[in-house]
Amino acid sequence: TVFRPAKPNGAAVLITPGGGYRWVVMDKEGYDLGQWLSARGVTVFVLFYRLPGDGWAAGADVVLQDTQRAMRLIRHHAAHYGIDPARVAAMGFSAGGHAAADLAARHAHTVYSPVDAADTQPARPMLAAPIFPVVSMRVPIAHAGSRERLIGADADARREDAYSPHLNIPDNAPPHYLLHREAH
Repeated sequence: TVFRPAKPNGAAVLITPGGGYRWVVMDKEGYDLGQWLSARGVTVFVLFYRLPGDGWAAGADVVLQDTQRAMRLIRHHAAHYGIDPARVAAMGFSAGGHAAADLAARHAHTVYSPVDAADTQPARPMLAAPIFPVVSMRVPIAHAGSRERLIGADADARREDAYSPHLNIPDNAPPHYLLHREAH
């Protein structure tokens, strides 16, 4: 879903709402924020991404496929939306925060075959804002439900590490804005 501002400032953000990889919570972590940011000039793209437990062939990489493709499509259509393709951020919440952090970490990984000219665009966000993200897939740190639905309850250490964005930060990672709070 696209939220277009009345007066675009050239910036855009791809939002990946949370939901523990069980569902995608589109209201507060998607549509509400889309309306708020677009009222401030930012063009917002709220992504209803596919879930890894729904039987997709790509399994745990299905979310990265969707975020990479979305970022490339946004850039490909930048002129249509009045945005600067160099000013596209990724923001996500909880499991969606994992999706945003994973995109920032593994933006250059090939997880699908190119579909069209949009796939010549870079998937690297200009900045990433994982908000209270699920980051580690290592037990006991991982959010158990997100881990199980993403990589499986019996994932080995190699698989845990492969899907833990903080362990896969490349040299060209975008700047990050991290927000978390202590649970009480």
